[in-house]
Amino acid sequence: MRSSQRFPRPWTWLGGTVVAVVVGSGLLAGCGAGPALAAAPRSAPLVALAASSAWKQAAPARGAKRNDMIFAISCADAAHCWAVGDHGQGSNTLSLVEAYQGTRWAVQSSPNVSNSVTGFYQDELYGIACPSATDCWAVGDYYENSPGEIPLIEHYDGSAWSIVTGPTNAALNFSGATLDGISCLSSNDCWAVGEGSDTLVEQYNGSTWSIVPSAQAGNPGTDRLSAVTCSSADACWAVGTQDYSDTYAGPITGQPLIESYNGASWTVVASPSLRTQTQNQLLGVSCRSANSCLAVGSLGLLYRKKHTIYSSEPLIEQLSAGTWRVAQDQVPSGGYLGGISCPTSSSCWAAGGDNAEKGMVESLSGSHWVAKTGVARLGLNTVACLSSSDCWAVGPASGQPAPSNSSTTFVHN
Repeated sequence: MRSSQRFPRPWTWLGGTVVAVVVGSGLLAGCGAGPALAAAPRSAPLVALAASSAWKQAAPARGAKRNDMIFAISCADAAHCWAVGDHGQGSNTLSLVEAYQGTRWAVQSSPNVSNSVTGFYQDELYGIACPSATDCWAVGDYYENSPGEIPLIEHYDGSAWSIVTGPTNAALNFSGATLDGISCLSSNDCWAVGEGSDTLVEQYNGSTWSIVPSAQAGNPGTDRLSAVTCSSADACWAVGTQDYSDTYAGPITGQPLIESYNGASWTVVASPSLRTQTQNQLLGVSCRSANSCLAVGSLGLLYRKKHTIYSSEPLIEQLSAGTWRVAQDQVPSGGYLGGISCPTSSSCWAAGGDNAEKGMVESLSGSHWVAKTGVARLGLNTVACLSSSDCWAVGPASGQPAPSNSSTTFVHN
C-alpha cells in the first residue's frame, strides 16, 4: 500500500467514499482561504467563483460499499467507461473497478495479488486508460513485506480483467515502486509513470511492458511522476514533484516536476519558480498538441507539528511558445486541482476541491479560468471529457467521511 509519508497527495488530506460528477448530457473519455502566495504572472486571470450549475448527482454504482475509493477514470466512448481505485474488506485492501455501460455504474470484478508472507491483500489502482471498449489498462501497486510496493498492471479484454506481469529491475526490488498514471495512444502504445528509487516510466509496445530510462531533477529518491499524456508517438509529457521532503516537524517541501519525451528520450523541462517553503506539486496534465499543454496541482500543502493543518491554492501551469508559465495560482476558496482534461483547443475542465473540502471544478472560458465550487459534497480527484459538455469527475479525496447511504455517489446533468 502506498505510504503517505513518501508522497502525500491532496486526497490524503481530505476520505473514504466515491463521488463522481458529470457535466452535460453525454459522458467522458477519460476551510477558508489558502495562504497568501508570492505573486506570479497569470495568462488566464481568475473570474469570480460561480455556482455549481450543470453538475448534478447520478445514481450510486451497483455493488459499491462505504469507504470505496476512486482515483481515476477513462471512457472509450459514451457507453463504455471505467473507474478504478480500491476498497477495504476486513484487513484487506482490494483493487476496485467500476464500469459504466450506457445506463448505470456497477462494480466489476478485478483480480488482486496477495502478500506472499502474510497472505493479506493490499492492492490499489491509481490510473486507467481505455483505447477502446475491449481494451483497458489500469495501474497501481500491491504490497510485499520486501521491498514494499510493487507495480500492479491489469488489463481488460472486453470480458474480464487480468493481471499482467510487468518489468522489474534491481532498483525496484530494493526500494519498492508504484505506478500512478497511464496514457494510451492506441492498443499498441501506452505509457505509465510513477516512482521507484526515483521517477519510474514504463512503456507498452503491443506485447510487453518495459522500463524506459527517465530523467531526474531533484536529489536522489525525491522525484515522483503522477500523470502522463501523449499527443503523438514522439510527443509525451509527464508531471509530478521534485525534491520532495517531509520532516513531520514543519512544512512539506517540493516543487513541480515536468518531463517531456521526444520519441527518443525523456528530459526534465524547466517549470516556473514557486515558493519553496511548502509543497508545490503537479498532479494532472492534458495536451492538445506537442506545444499546447496544461498541467494542474496545488501550492502550499502544509503540515504542522502536533496538529495537521492543510491549506493550499490550486495551481495551473500552461505550455505556450515552448515555455511553461503559471496560468493561475489562487482562487477565493483555496484548494487543489487533481486532474485536467482538454477535449478541444478551446475547452478544458479541471477538478479538485476547495479548502472547505467541497468538490470544485474549473473551466477555461476564452482566456479566463472560471471556478465552480460546491459541485460535489466532497473533494474530487480527477476529470475526463469527450467534449466541453460531456465530462465525468471522480473522487473523493481520501480521509473524507463516507455518506451514510453509500460510498459511491455520481453526479450528472
